[in-house]
Amino acid sequence: FENRVGPILKEGTVVGFSVSSTDITERKKAEEELKKFKSISDNANYGIGISDNERKLVYANNYFASIHGYKTDELMGKDLSIFHNDKQIERVMKLKQKLLEEGSYNAEEVGHTRKNGTIFPMLMNGIIINDDKGKPLFMATTAIDITEIKEAEKKLKNSEEKYRSLFDHAPDSIILIDTKTGDIADFNDRMNETLGYTREEFKNLKIPDFDLMENSEQYQLHIEEVIREGTVIFETKYLTKNGEIRDILVNANLLKISGKDYIQSILRDITDRKKIERKLRESEQKYRLITTNSQDIVYTLDMNLNNTYISPSVYNVLGYDVDEAILMNPRDNTQRDDLEKISRIYKEEFKLEQKKGLEKDLNRKKMYVIREKHKDGRILTMEHTISWLRDEDGSAVGILGVARDVTEKKMTEILLKESEEKFRNITDQSLMGICILQDDVVKYANQRMADINGYSLEEIMNWQPKEFNKIISSESLDFASEQAKKKQLGLPGVITQYQLQIIKKSGEKIWIENFSKTINFNGRPADLVTCFDITDKKKAEQKLKESEAKLSTAIESLPFPFFMIDESGRYIMQNTNAKKTWGNLIGKTPKDIAKDGETLSLWLSNNLRVFSGETIANEAEYDINGESRYFYDIVAPVYVDDEIQNIIGVNIDITERKKAEQKLKESEEILRATLESTADGILAVDDGGRVTHTNSKFADMWHISQELIEERDDKKLLDYVLDQLKDPEVFISNVEQLYKSTKEDFDTLYFKDGRIFERFSSPLIREGEINGRVWSFRDITKQQKLDQELKESEEKYRQLIDNVSDVILEMKVDGNITYISPKVYDMLGYKPEEIFKLSGFKLIHPEDLPNIVEMIKKDINLVSEIAQKTLKFRIQHKNGHYVSVSANGTMIKVNENTKFVAVLRDITASQIAEQKLKESEIKYKAAYNKAEFYKDIFTHDINNILSNIKTSIELSAMYLKDPNRMTDVEELYRVIRGQFTKGASLVSNIRKLSQIDESISLVKSVEINDILKKEIDFILNSYQTRDVKIRTHIFEEGVLVNANDLLIDLFNNLLNNSIKYNESHVVEIDVKMSKEKKNNTNYIKLEFLDNGIGIPDKRKETLFEKEYSKDIASKGLGIGLTLVKKIVDSYRGEIWVEDRIKGDYSQGSNFIVLIPEA
Repeated sequence: FENRVGPILKEGTVVGFSVSSTDITERKKAEEELKKFKSISDNANYGIGISDNERKLVYANNYFASIHGYKTDELMGKDLSIFHNDKQIERVMKLKQKLLEEGSYNAEEVGHTRKNGTIFPMLMNGIIINDDKGKPLFMATTAIDITEIKEAEKKLKNSEEKYRSLFDHAPDSIILIDTKTGDIADFNDRMNETLGYTREEFKNLKIPDFDLMENSEQYQLHIEEVIREGTVIFETKYLTKNGEIRDILVNANLLKISGKDYIQSILRDITDRKKIERKLRESEQKYRLITTNSQDIVYTLDMNLNNTYISPSVYNVLGYDVDEAILMNPRDNTQRDDLEKISRIYKEEFKLEQKKGLEKDLNRKKMYVIREKHKDGRILTMEHTISWLRDEDGSAVGILGVARDVTEKKMTEILLKESEEKFRNITDQSLMGICILQDDVVKYANQRMADINGYSLEEIMNWQPKEFNKIISSESLDFASEQAKKKQLGLPGVITQYQLQIIKKSGEKIWIENFSKTINFNGRPADLVTCFDITDKKKAEQKLKESEAKLSTAIESLPFPFFMIDESGRYIMQNTNAKKTWGNLIGKTPKDIAKDGETLSLWLSNNLRVFSGETIANEAEYDINGESRYFYDIVAPVYVDDEIQNIIGVNIDITERKKAEQKLKESEEILRATLESTADGILAVDDGGRVTHTNSKFADMWHISQELIEERDDKKLLDYVLDQLKDPEVFISNVEQLYKSTKEDFDTLYFKDGRIFERFSSPLIREGEINGRVWSFRDITKQQKLDQELKESEEKYRQLIDNVSDVILEMKVDGNITYISPKVYDMLGYKPEEIFKLSGFKLIHPEDLPNIVEMIKKDINLVSEIAQKTLKFRIQHKNGHYVSVSANGTMIKVNENTKFVAVLRDITASQIAEQKLKESEIKYKAAYNKAEFYKDIFTHDINNILSNIKTSIELSAMYLKDPNRMTDVEELYRVIRGQFTKGASLVSNIRKLSQIDESISLVKSVEINDILKKEIDFILNSYQTRDVKIRTHIFEEGVLVNANDLLIDLFNNLLNNSIKYNESHVVEIDVKMSKEKKNNTNYIKLEFLDNGIGIPDKRKETLFEKEYSKDIASKGLGIGLTLVKKIVDSYRGEIWVEDRIKGDYSQGSNFIVLIPEA
């Protein structure tokens, strides 16, 4: 509280005191907060400034004052303009407007000016401080100097550009793989270019999409191996977009970037050199074929202008043999006054060739004409056309020339020129062509008319009636004839002045302005015709139209918006891209289309400056269809007669560039790590001889100290490493040549200490200009040693192969044998040199060949899996018989050729033994199975019969004691008799099966109807206790089939089963007979349809098994159906079962039998 104490007076005497207390807690808190704010503010590491509505400073902290070069006391009451120059104040005013409209702004970059005049950037936030009524009192801003940040960004960008350039211009393909997903995270241009993809296409690929050696599982195993080992080097094959297979050496390293694991693979393509050599040979062959058959002389010169080639046509043109001509010098047969011309032309060409980049036209040609002496002494006029021969990098390596005899052409030109000069002198004396036509005949014509038409006056005056029509072009003839007819007949609608196209005597078409008037000539009507040649005018008009069309096309084809504004500020022209971006601008002003005040202010300001004569170029951010995009705007004045009539502008979308700049920062760390982790030594040198980058591997490989590396002097590095090489002079010579070249180069370096390096160099190109070279070095010492060891190993194994007892075969997929060991003589009677002349396929037995060919076709695409195959086939001996062999081999790929490599072993003897053993086993198995089959069936059924007899006897013994059960005893006796009958039938059936197996039964011609009817009668008599109905649908006449006495057993079993396995109250059986032809054999078809319990589909499959089966008897059908099948097979017939009602087996069965017709 704040207490106030005062005396209380009474008649001048203090009689007491008065005390008043005021609660000042909130005020004290506010004072404390203010002190705290001032303390924080004064010591803050960022600027704080507060200004009133008049833009006068009322507060500035120490940072704000010191960063601008002032003390705080100097700033109080100062206008904010002291911190900004004229250019910066415009930006500040826009921010103030934004602050008043929106109440705040954040993270705005603003240029500031210090007291000493230096300019620096600050990042600012602003806010409005209002009073209780919401009225603005102050504007508060916080600001921080971002000079260091901007410098860092600039350095980062420069560094990023440097490393990106090294990355993109690395001699090898580089790819970065995310170990978690296996996706491609980044790659250089050489990567996608090597495989023929655009960057956009390659971004969407995965390694297995183009790696022929790895599927997804193998690719994942490789990733795990790199994670485990750290570095893995291996070879693979990549498939390019166009289907080409390329050999690739992969150096995979594990990297950790920003805490995340990546695999960086450096890939070297080792197939291009061979392709280049092959293409060079093909190109040379084609080139020689063309030049040999050309009528012109084709020749080539080296860089010293010596002849290196002359086509055989030199003999036809100049009379010299090729051998003579190639040794000749231009001085030998060129006219003396033309030699200086040749010298001047070649000097100019060599001077042009020294230009760099886009200044030089790589496809330029030069034509000149000189006089040359024929071998017989004649002087010929020769037209030469020369162009430069270039290597892959575009560097000149020689000159290609084509020479043509134009002697006759030149003589014609000279004569024509003299004629033209004569007519030109006459033409100069006349302004227009004049002629008089009467009765369709030319009565008079002046020289100018003759000149216009290209005919002489004599020719024109001798023209026959209407012959003048021949000079009028077909396009104009109808019109001219119509006008002449109207004029002669006095018809209305005559046009006296018009343009038409005529054909000169030379055939040239020209345009004339024609004036016609009817006159009296020699007392009769005639036409007075005057004309002017307006061809040049027509051409000028056409060129103007074409120019306007080209301008319109050029503007329309611009890949960015284009517009034109007139003096009133309205848009009068725009292209399609401008319409897509801004909508229809025509007739509108910037105010009509600007989406905010800031944009409008910028546009109006720019337009005002351009109409004053400036050309404006600046970056700007616009809202396009709700998306923020960045543009580079260029606006320039259009002058007409030195006065500005219009302004034109373009808006170049740089949004992607802005995004790319951000990505550049993010990828620097990846690029730096990539170059450091490569297994090769990398050296980058600029065009001034300064070392711009090396990796640690380079220093290690060349044993160079860090101090020497840091000097960045390429010459000192060269001096240091020369002593390590066996042939330093050749090395330094190559290096000097390459620094003058634009091509890539590959070389092998040999060291005194036995090491061997591969050296690769390529130019470092930025924006089309060569800025230096990149060198990479790879230690191949171990690889070279391995190659030598492999060579020795191959020789050792070849000796082993030549002495092994088996035959070693190497054969191409087309059957050509490329190697066979000497033991082939022992196996097949051929010497190796004899068998090389034969096709391997022709030696293989024709029955075995299709399987071998099919195997090769199947495995040719699986060559990388190296799967062993064991094949058995027959191959022809020299004396004609066949030898059985076993081939254990695989498909391999050697120098792009797929081959079958195998070890052949003669297995003829073993196969004969195996075959005899196999036949013996089959016979034994058949006999054993048959015996077991009969035993099982007989044991099972006899046991059932004996069991039934035993049970019946035991019951009979019991019932005999009871007189009332005698009827039951009689029934039991019938059962016993039935079991005896069944036993006899069992023995009979087994005998019959045995007869069929032993081929005892013979077929003969049998009448089928009688046998079928007798068996049906027998069945009906046998089942008198059941209601059985058998219906037959058979042929009335007799039918003969190839069968025997067993046919009755076949019918008996089928009819018995239809009744036995039938639970219906009434047993219904339909027997149908028909004829059927199958496989050129005539059959009698019998169908036995019943309404029994039916047979499930699964049971149908095993019902007629051909093999002996132990479980046949246990499945309820006994041996009956087995016997039926045997009988039908012995007749060479067929039997099968179907559902009586298709799809519902429970409705009964249909047994179908085919028996051959006799």
